[in-house]
Amino acid sequence: MVSPLHDISTHRKVGDGVKTDLKKLTRAFDALGIGYRQESRYGSPDSPMIVLLAREGAKVVGYSGFAAEFYFNEDGSFDEVGIWE
Repeated sequence: MVSPLHDISTHRKVGDGVKTDLKKLTRAFDALGIGYRQESRYGSPDSPMIVLLAREGAKVVGYSGFAAEFYFNEDGSFDEVGIWE
């Protein structure tokens, strides 16, 4: 049974202030101490993305040159993730 203090559609506490997937991810990375960069996909401020580069950010390991990019829509909703070498 879900507590009445949680929004069933998002499984988050009502009133926790986190409104978008982008904010949820950056809040989680900040809380865990994971280093990331927030940039714009294709140079457009309407297409934000979060970039994790192996061995460049705090607590991010892997082969140098690998990256994970989390893409978001203009409204901050999650679009897709790309993992690149």
